Amino acid sequence: MRSNMAPLLSLVFVSMMISGMTGNSGATLVKELQAHISVGDYLKDHKAPPTPLNVCPYHPKPVPLPSPLPKNVSDALKNMSESAKSVINATNLPGLVGTISYLGKTLLTVEDGVIKKGSTTAPDVDTIFRIGSVTKVFTVLAMFQLLDRKHIKSLDDPLSDYCPLFSIKNPYDIENVVTLRQMASELSGLPNEPPCTPSLVKKNLCPDTTNDILTKLKDQYIAMPAWTRPSYSNLAYGLLGRCLIHHYNPAVTFEEYVENNILKPLNMTSTGFEYTDDVIARMATGYDVNGNPVPGLDLGWAAPAGQMYSTVSDLMKFAEFFNSYGKGGKILSPHLVKEMLLPAFIDYDSVTVFGSPWEMILEGSYLIVSKGGSVNGYGAFFTFIPELQLSYVVMYNGNYIPESIVATPYALLLTALVPALANMQPKQPLPPHPEVYIGNYSDQFGIFKYSINQYEDTLVVTSSTNFVSYLSYKQDLLLQIVLPPSLPCVFYEITAANNQWLYFDEVDETGKSPGFTFPGLYGTDKFLRIKS
Repeated sequence: MRSNMAPLLSLVFVSMMISGMTGNSGATLVKELQAHISVGDYLKDHKAPPTPLNVCPYHPKPVPLPSPLPKNVSDALKNMSESAKSVINATNLPGLVGTISYLGKTLLTVEDGVIKKGSTTAPDVDTIFRIGSVTKVFTVLAMFQLLDRKHIKSLDDPLSDYCPLFSIKNPYDIENVVTLRQMASELSGLPNEPPCTPSLVKKNLCPDTTNDILTKLKDQYIAMPAWTRPSYSNLAYGLLGRCLIHHYNPAVTFEEYVENNILKPLNMTSTGFEYTDDVIARMATGYDVNGNPVPGLDLGWAAPAGQMYSTVSDLMKFAEFFNSYGKGGKILSPHLVKEMLLPAFIDYDSVTVFGSPWEMILEGSYLIVSKGGSVNGYGAFFTFIPELQLSYVVMYNGNYIPESIVATPYALLLTALVPALANMQPKQPLPPHPEVYIGNYSDQFGIFKYSINQYEDTLVVTSSTNFVSYLSYKQDLLLQIVLPPSLPCVFYEITAANNQWLYFDEVDETGKSPGFTFPGLYGTDKFLRIKS
C-alpha cells in the first residue's frame, strides 16, 4: 500500500531517484531543468530526451493557434490534403470528403471525386453517406445514458438482467456470464453476426424480431470465453440496442430513442436511420469493390450495429461533444463520457486499442479515439483526440479503405502541431503579491527544506536536493505544484506530487506568510519560514 507521505517527499526523492538511476545524467538534467523554466524553451532546446532516461512524452494543452498558422502546421495540413487525395487514385474511390478541426474550428476540408459516377459534383461536408458501424457509438452512448439515468444499475450486470430470455450455449470449461460492458467493448465472446433470416423482397437483411433472435441463439455457441480478447460482434450491439431500450420503455424503439435523446439535443439534423426520399436525394451513390452501384439495404433488427447515415458536418458536432466531455452534462454526465472513452484492451501489436465501442490507434504517445464503419458501398471514419480537442472525420462512397487514412494524416499533423503548441503554452499564473510566498522554508525537524523564488514572471519551488517545480497561483494563499516536463512517466504517477496543493498561512505583520501546509503524515506536513 502506497503511503500518503509520497506527495510530501517526492520533490526531494524524485531528483535522488534520477541521480540514482542515471548517475551524472540525473544531476545534469536537474541543472538543465533549473535553467529552462519555460516549457517551450525546454522542448525547443532538447530535440530528443536524454538517452539514459525513459522520458515521459510532453503533452501540451490545447491553446488557440495564431493567424496565419505556423508554417510547419500549414505544411502538415497541405501534406494531409495530398495524402487524402492520393487515396482516391490508389483505391479508385468515386468520392471522398474529410474535415479536421481543432478547438471546434476547421483547419482543413478535403472534398474530392464525385457523389455519383458521371456527375461533376464533388461531395461536401453536407453530403449524406451511410456510416455503418459508427452507428455503434450511438448505441453505446445510449447505454451510458440509461446508466446515468438509473435505468441500468451497472455496466457489469449480465444482459439477462434486462433481457431474461437471453441464453447461449457455452462449450468451454469456464463460467461465462455475458455482461453489458463486455458487449460494448467487443469482449463478450458472442458470435459475429445475429442469426437473421434476410428478405431480398423487402431488401431487409434482418427482418427478425428480438424474440426471433433470442429463440435462435439458444441453439448457438459463444465464440470464445468473455474477457479473452476482442472479437467483433454485430450481434452484441444489436442485443444492447434492442434489449436495453425495450427494458427502458417497451413502447419506444431504439431508433426513436436515439433520435430524441442524442440526435435532436446535439442538433444533428442530417443524421438518422430512415432513408426517406429527401435523405436519398442528398446522398452520395454507394459503389461496391467492382465499381457497381449498390442497392439500399435495410439492416432491420441489426440497426444498432450499422444502419445510420450522417454527414461530415454532423459527425464533427458529435466529435465536439466527446472532446468537451459532454458539454455540461445535458446528454451524459462528464464523468461517464470520460469512462466511455477509456481503453478496454491493448492488442498484441501494442498499437491497436479497443474500447466501448472504439478501435483506438496509438500514434506516438497520443491515443486516437476512432470508430470505423463500412457497409454496402459506403465507409466512414469517426476520430478525435480529446486532450487536444482535435477531430478528423472522413466519409466516402466506395470499397473499404485501410485505417492508414486515419493514422497517416494524424502522424503528419501531430508531428507539427505538438511542438507548435508546446512553444505557445501559457506560463504558470503569478500571484498578485509574490513576496508573500518567496523565501526559505523547513519542516519542524529541519530535514526537508524548500526555497520559493520568482524566476521572471513565474514562481518556482526548489527542494534541498535542487529539484525545481513550478508553483501555479489559484487564489490567495493557495498554490499548486506543477512538475516540469521530461521526467520518466512513472514519477508523475507514483510520486503523486504533480498538482498537489500548498496551503499557506495568513500573512503576518511582516507582509509575508509564515509557513505552509503540504498534507502528509508523521508531522512532516507543516513548513515554517526560515527567518534570516
